[in-house]
Amino acid sequence: MRHAMAAWRPVRSLIYVLMLGLCIGSAYAAPTPETARAMIDQVGKEVLGVLGNAELNGEQQQTQLIELLQRAINLDITGRLILGKQWRTATPEQREEYLKLFKPYALANLASRIRASNAKVPLQTFTIVDQKALSDSDLVVSTDLFWPGYPPYRLDWRLRDADDGTVKAIDVVVQGVSMVVSQRSEFSSVISRDGLEGLLEQMRRQVERPA
Repeated sequence: MRHAMAAWRPVRSLIYVLMLGLCIGSAYAAPTPETARAMIDQVGKEVLGVLGNAELNGEQQQTQLIELLQRAINLDITGRLILGKQWRTATPEQREEYLKLFKPYALANLASRIRASNAKVPLQTFTIVDQKALSDSDLVVSTDLFWPGYPPYRLDWRLRDADDGTVKAIDVVVQGVSMVVSQRSEFSSVISRDGLEGLLEQMRRQVERPA
C-alpha cells in the first residue's frame, strides 16, 4: 500500500478540514468530552497492544489494526465525505459498490499509515494531549504515540455520535495528514480524468490485488 499512501498530502491544520466543509448533517450533538476521551482511550490501548507487541509480524499488525479501525470509524460517513459532490450524482448502484470497495481500501491505507510509524522498537505508550470542539456535531481528540528515542507521533481523531448512540471517528489525521482531505483529493483527480466508473475500476483493482 506504500504507493497509495504516497498520494496523501500534508494538511497544515484541522482548520483546513473545516474550511472544506466536511460535515454531513447529524441529529446528534457533539460527543461529550468524557465519552470522547473514553472512546479514544480504549482505541489507544488497542493500538498500543498491536504496535507494542514485538511478537507480531508486519502482516499480523496490519490485520489487527484494520480490525480495530473498522470498529472505531464510521466508514459510511467517511466515504461520503471523501466522495463529496459526486455522492449526490451517483446512482444507487454506484453508491453501494463505492462504499463496499471504499471500506477495505481506506482501512488498509490507514492501517499502513499508522503501522509505518512503528520503529524498530515496540511502541511504548500513548497519551491524550488535547481535545476541542470543531462544530455542533464534531469533536477532535489529539493523541501522541511514543517510541523510546523517537519524537512523538500525532494522531488526531475527529469524532461524532453515531446513529446507534456510540461515538465513532469520521476522520483520522496522521502527522498532519487528513485521511478525508487527502483521499478526497486523490479520488477527485481520478474522477475528473476517468469519471466515477473509472474510480470504481481503480478501487476494484486495488482491493482485489493480493497482499
